[in-house]
Amino acid sequence: MAYTLQALIAGQPVAAGLAEALGAVAVPLGQGTALVPLPSGLTTDVERLAARASDHAPVLYAEAEFFGGVGEQHAVVWRGGQETALDGVPAPINAALRALGVRRSGDLDEFDTVGLGRHRSTLAWATDR
Repeated sequence: MAYTLQALIAGQPVAAGLAEALGAVAVPLGQGTALVPLPSGLTTDVERLAARASDHAPVLYAEAEFFGGVGEQHAVVWRGGQETALDGVPAPINAALRALGVRRSGDLDEFDTVGLGRHRSTLAWATDR
Protein backbone atom coordinates (compact mmCIF):
# COMPACT_ATOMS: atom_id res chain seq x y z
CA MET A 1 0.00 0.00 0.00
CA ALA A 2 1.26 3.49 -0.86
CA TYR A 3 2.08 6.26 1.58
CA THR A 4 2.03 9.89 0.41
CA LEU A 5 2.37 13.05 2.45
CA GLN A 6 2.67 16.74 1.65
CA ALA A 7 2.22 18.88 4.74
CA LEU A 8 3.42 21.64 6.99
CA ILE A 9 4.16 20.63 10.58
CA ALA A 10 4.69 23.05 13.45
CA GLY A 11 3.80 23.59 17.07
CA GLN A 12 0.02 23.58 17.47
CA PRO A 13 -0.48 27.38 17.77
CA VAL A 14 1.67 28.11 14.70
CA ALA A 15 0.06 25.27 12.72
CA ALA A 16 -3.41 26.59 13.60
CA GLY A 17 -2.45 30.02 12.24
CA LEU A 18 -1.05 28.47 9.06
CA ALA A 19 -4.18 26.37 8.58
CA GLU A 20 -6.42 29.40 9.00
CA ALA A 21 -4.39 31.40 6.47
CA LEU A 22 -4.55 28.51 3.98
CA GLY A 23 -8.20 27.61 4.55
CA ALA A 24 -7.08 24.18 5.72
CA VAL A 25 -7.22 22.11 8.90
CA ALA A 26 -4.56 21.67 11.58
CA VAL A 27 -4.56 18.07 12.76
CA PRO A 28 -3.02 17.54 16.21
CA LEU A 29 -0.03 15.21 16.38
CA GLY A 30 2.08 14.13 19.32
CA GLN A 31 4.40 16.26 21.44
CA GLY A 32 2.48 19.50 20.90
CA THR A 33 2.78 19.52 17.12
CA ALA A 34 0.12 19.68 14.42
CA LEU A 35 0.01 18.89 10.72
CA VAL A 36 -1.50 21.07 7.98
CA PRO A 37 -2.13 18.90 4.87
CA LEU A 38 -1.23 20.48 1.52
CA PRO A 39 -2.99 18.53 -1.26
CA SER A 40 -1.40 20.86 -3.86
CA GLY A 41 2.07 20.54 -2.35
CA LEU A 42 4.51 23.32 -1.64
CA THR A 43 3.73 26.56 -3.49
CA THR A 44 5.38 29.96 -3.38
CA ASP A 45 2.50 31.31 -1.26
CA VAL A 46 2.86 28.44 1.22
CA GLU A 47 6.62 29.02 1.40
CA ARG A 48 6.08 32.71 2.19
CA LEU A 49 3.53 31.89 4.90
CA ALA A 50 5.83 29.27 6.43
CA ALA A 51 8.80 31.64 6.41
CA ARG A 52 6.73 34.38 8.07
CA ALA A 53 5.29 31.98 10.66
CA SER A 54 8.79 30.73 11.49
CA ASP A 55 9.57 34.07 13.09
CA HIS A 56 7.62 32.67 16.07
CA ALA A 57 8.70 29.00 15.97
CA PRO A 58 10.19 26.53 13.47
CA VAL A 59 7.97 25.30 10.63
CA LEU A 60 8.60 22.10 8.67
CA TYR A 61 7.46 21.05 5.21
CA ALA A 62 7.42 17.27 4.91
CA GLU A 63 6.98 15.35 1.69
CA ALA A 64 7.09 11.58 1.42
CA GLU A 65 6.10 8.97 -1.11
CA PHE A 66 6.57 5.26 -0.51
CA PHE A 67 5.22 2.10 -2.06
CA GLY A 68 6.19 -1.34 -0.82
CA GLY A 69 8.90 0.10 1.43
CA VAL A 70 10.64 1.92 -1.44
CA GLY A 71 10.40 5.64 -1.94
CA GLU A 72 11.73 9.00 -0.94
CA GLN A 73 11.19 11.84 1.47
CA HIS A 74 12.07 15.52 1.53
CA ALA A 75 11.99 18.11 4.28
CA VAL A 76 12.49 21.84 4.60
CA VAL A 77 12.69 23.72 7.90
CA TRP A 78 12.15 27.45 8.30
CA ARG A 79 13.56 29.21 11.38
CA GLY A 80 13.49 32.96 11.77
CA GLY A 81 12.39 33.27 8.15
CA GLN A 82 15.40 31.29 6.88
CA GLU A 83 14.87 28.11 4.86
CA THR A 84 17.02 24.99 5.24
CA ALA A 85 16.48 21.96 2.98
CA LEU A 86 17.36 18.69 4.70
CA ASP A 87 17.36 16.40 1.67
CA GLY A 88 21.06 15.55 2.04
CA VAL A 89 20.67 14.00 5.49
CA PRO A 90 19.39 10.50 6.25
CA ALA A 91 15.70 10.45 7.20
CA PRO A 92 15.14 14.17 6.53
CA ILE A 93 11.66 14.22 8.06
CA ASN A 94 13.01 12.83 11.34
CA ALA A 95 15.80 15.43 11.29
CA ALA A 96 13.26 18.20 10.68
CA LEU A 97 11.01 16.93 13.47
CA ARG A 98 14.00 17.05 15.83
CA ALA A 99 14.43 20.70 14.81
CA LEU A 100 10.86 21.25 16.03
CA GLY A 101 11.80 19.72 19.38
CA VAL A 102 10.28 16.26 18.84
CA ARG A 103 12.07 13.52 20.77
CA ARG A 104 11.96 9.80 20.06
CA SER A 105 9.82 7.66 22.30
CA GLY A 106 11.21 4.25 23.17
CA ASP A 107 11.88 2.25 20.01
CA LEU A 108 9.91 4.68 17.83
CA ASP A 109 11.61 7.24 15.63
CA GLU A 110 10.36 10.85 15.55
CA PHE A 111 8.07 10.11 12.56
CA ASP A 112 6.21 7.40 14.47
CA THR A 113 6.43 9.18 17.82
CA VAL A 114 4.26 12.07 16.57
CA GLY A 115 1.95 9.70 14.67
CA LEU A 116 2.70 10.43 11.01
CA GLY A 117 1.77 6.84 10.18
CA ARG A 118 -1.85 7.40 11.29
CA HIS A 119 -2.96 8.08 7.71
CA ARG A 120 -1.51 6.86 4.42
CA SER A 121 -2.29 9.91 2.27
CA THR A 122 -2.42 13.70 2.35
CA LEU A 123 -6.11 13.53 1.46
CA ALA A 124 -6.83 11.37 4.52
CA TRP A 125 -5.11 13.95 6.74
CA ALA A 126 -7.18 16.72 5.10
CA THR A 127 -10.40 14.97 6.13
CA ASP A 128 -9.23 13.96 9.62
CA ARG A 129 -11.65 15.07 12.30
